[in-house]
Formats: sequence, C-alpha cells, structure tokens
Amino acid sequence: MIETLIEADKAITIFFNDIQTPFWDWIMLFFSHKWVWVPLYLAIIASLFFKGTYSQKSITGILKGKIAHWKTALLCLAAILLCFLLTERVCDFIKESVCRLRPGHTPGLAEILNLPEGAGGLYSFPSAHATNTFGLATIVSLIIRRRWLTCTMYAWSTAVAISRIYLSKHFLTDVLTGALLGIAIAIMVFLLLKYTISLINSNIRNKQCSVS
Repeated sequence: MIETLIEADKAITIFFNDIQTPFWDWIMLFFSHKWVWVPLYLAIIASLFFKGTYSQKSITGILKGKIAHWKTALLCLAAILLCFLLTERVCDFIKESVCRLRPGHTPGLAEILNLPEGAGGLYSFPSAHATNTFGLATIVSLIIRRRWLTCTMYAWSTAVAISRIYLSKHFLTDVLTGALLGIAIAIMVFLLLKYTISLINSNIRNKQCSVS
C-alpha cells in the first residue's frame, strides 16, 4: 500500500513537471513565494479591528458587544498567531521525524526533474506551505464567518498547494497531509478561542449578577 502511494506520488510529480511552461512557472512561483502574501496577512489583521468584517454568527456575534471590540479583535489575532506558530512547529517536528526526501533530492527522480525554484530543503513531509495556508484559511474563516471570504481563502490555499507540486517541491501526499494538519490545528485553536470567550462571558454575567 505504501509503495503504491509512493509510486503514485512520483508519477504525479513527473506529470506536473512535464507540463511546465515559462508562463506557468511564473504563476506558480508567484503563489509559492511567502513574502508575496504579506499584504494579505496585514489586510486580515487590519480587518479584525472593524466590526463590519464579522458576520452575526461570528465571535463578535457571540459576545454581542459585551466587551470592547478591540479586545475581541486582539483575542482573534492571538488565536491566528497561535495557529501559525503551531502549524510551523508541528510541521517542522514531523519533517525531522519522518525524514522524507523532497522530489528534488529523491534518487532516481531528482535527475529527471526541472526545478524552477531549486530543490529546496532536504525533507518534504508534510508541506509547510500547505499546513500554514490551510491553517490560516480555516482559523480566519471560523472567526469571521463570511462565505465569500471562506471561498477566497481556500481557493488561495489550494493554489499555493498546487504550486508546491508543480514546482516539484513536494509530493501530492505531502500537500494533502499538510492541508489536513493545518485544518485540524486551526479547529483546535478556534475551540480554545471559543472556550476563552465563554469564560469571559461567564465572568461578565457573574459581575452583572453581583451588581444587581
């Protein structure tokens, strides 16, 4: 079973490598570069501090104005940063534990691949790009609860993930595992955020009861 998956991974990598063109190289390099997306990250952070960003089913809807919005925004920002930190650290730990070679370092495969971005680091499983982007897409979507934003974030994450396979930086299973890992971590962080908010709500109710 594992050998079948490995061979399928190699076949998919070779397929994407064979359809490379200068135009698509440029597009995929654009999606793959982390620094290109800094404006997106800054825009997400800024949007957290505007009430209109959130839907009625979002975190701010749950709080219903019981605490200052900027405090809610800071809680949400802390959750996003925690999600990013966890996806980075967990991904690095798994990479160093599994030690799966990237396509560009895999004997028998590296020799025949065109590598527009170079071979990259030694290990590939799971994809940090996929883990980070799907983690971010999930935590932001769960916090803000806007359908258009959810679709946009996941489309962006998928494009980044595909770019990693196209550029022969990762195998398909690296990307799929990274995406699932990022989603799982984001859900756990969001549950922690909801628990924190429930504690805040309880404290507010207790204070109101003691005053009355």
